[in-house]
Amino acid sequence: SMKPLDDTDEIAMALTRDGEMNLNVLPVEEQEGQKYLLRDSLELNTEPLKNINEWEKDEVINLNIVPVPDKWRYDLPPVKSGIVVIPMALLNKEPIVFRYLGKKYQYTYSSRTGLSREKIA
Repeated sequence: SMKPLDDTDEIAMALTRDGEMNLNVLPVEEQEGQKYLLRDSLELNTEPLKNINEWEKDEVINLNIVPVPDKWRYDLPPVKSGIVVIPMALLNKEPIVFRYLGKKYQYTYSSRTGLSREKIA
């Protein structure tokens, strides 16, 4: 007999058990050697990350972290203090899209679709 619910539950359990989304990445925009949180508008309206008060920084970083599959780590910069910082550049202005080129994948970020990657042909 078909038990679709059980299958879905098992898949969900398997995903969480394998820690599928347990790599925390922080996409940032790099400009003139400074790192900024990604923006939704064309104005550079944020402080460089290094200028944010220490007591505020943890919260700001936590709010902007994107969980991704652990296997992404092999194509990204090294993990530092539990986080992978991805330096992205503005790729498109309407809508705003940021991009990072890894060795095998291209990563794009927009506030509408979030962070995604595709194999570089």
